[in-house]
Amino acid sequence: MMFLHTLRLAGDLSFYYAFAGFFAASFGGTPMPLVLVWPALCFGLASCFEGSRPLRTTLAALSAAALLLLPTGADKFCYFPAAVYPVLLAYTGDFALSPVRQAERLRWLCRVWPFFAVAMLLWNANAVLSAALPFATAAAVLLVGFNRTTRQDPEISTRPGYLLLSGGVLAAVCAGPFLLSRSVVVAGAKAAASAVYFGGIVPVLQLFLNNIVVQGVTWLFHGILQFIHWLFTLFPPKPLERTEIVSTDEVIANAQKAAEDAEPLIDGMSMLTVLGILLAVLCAVLVVRHFLRQKFRHTDTACTDTTVRHSTHKRARRWPGLFLSPVDKVRREYAIYLDHCQRHGVTILRGDTSLDLTGRAFGMDFAAEAELRQIYLKARYNGTATAEDAARAAELVRKICS
Repeated sequence: MMFLHTLRLAGDLSFYYAFAGFFAASFGGTPMPLVLVWPALCFGLASCFEGSRPLRTTLAALSAAALLLLPTGADKFCYFPAAVYPVLLAYTGDFALSPVRQAERLRWLCRVWPFFAVAMLLWNANAVLSAALPFATAAAVLLVGFNRTTRQDPEISTRPGYLLLSGGVLAAVCAGPFLLSRSVVVAGAKAAASAVYFGGIVPVLQLFLNNIVVQGVTWLFHGILQFIHWLFTLFPPKPLERTEIVSTDEVIANAQKAAEDAEPLIDGMSMLTVLGILLAVLCAVLVVRHFLRQKFRHTDTACTDTTVRHSTHKRARRWPGLFLSPVDKVRREYAIYLDHCQRHGVTILRGDTSLDLTGRAFGMDFAAEAELRQIYLKARYNGTATAEDAARAAELVRKICS
């Protein structure tokens, strides 16, 4: 559990530094993502002593010790709320691990931060790229990692191997944008890429182009010329017959006479007739297609009560729901419950109500199904479902499907 609490606070502080870090960098500070590791670890240690308020508050207050190591006043001013936040959480005993709350925070990050970054690019583009962007990337990764970890079965999420693997992946992904924001790392990457390109790829390409491609193109054109020469030998030219010399005026007069006597190549009226017929046929096909679609649509509507419900698409069930309202989240969880019922042999018709389906599947928790139905009715007919209702619906669905 210490890992989850550390991960939760690291995501919260990264979300805060995605905005505050820009102002710290703009006023001469050098905010670093590593500075958030200390308060997150202090809060993780405080979570191990939830029963003792003085001890957990003292452990969380140790995060303020990092103020002595920060070089500039801008960094200290920006870090001060990050040091106070874990103390307040530890004092009030707010150690709840809520995936819904973290998902809501990730949704706001995806909504607000891009506009904030575009607006601040006009003020200080270097601060956005070197400070705000690494923190925003780290916040997104940490929040997604928290949601993914908390949705696992407790037997899996508490294994040391799983925790080490998750922590290593998160650290590597968070370190990526931080390293890319450092000029030394970028310069070294450019030098390495230039050395590989100009020292290895270019010589190989030159050798290939000079010795293989050029020779191949030469042989190809030589073969084409030989083939053309062979064709000319098959059809020798005929000897020209001697004719009388005709003046230029006679040639022009004969050509004009031949043009007047010749029939036109294309008859305009015939072409218009053919185009008119094709257009009429096309319109008739479109009209028939329209009436057929209307007929089948009315037929489908008339038989919806006896039509078997189709399962939701797998991609729709895996969508993280960052931009879904609590009402949509409840409806999605209820759709997952219906899919689970169908996999257990329950035939669901379009005319079936939620009351008809409750308790139909054998071996399921009837109390959980009834509670899920009440939450679904609140979301569907009243539209008053809250984030807590969505979280409770997700827990009930996991309990029913387990």
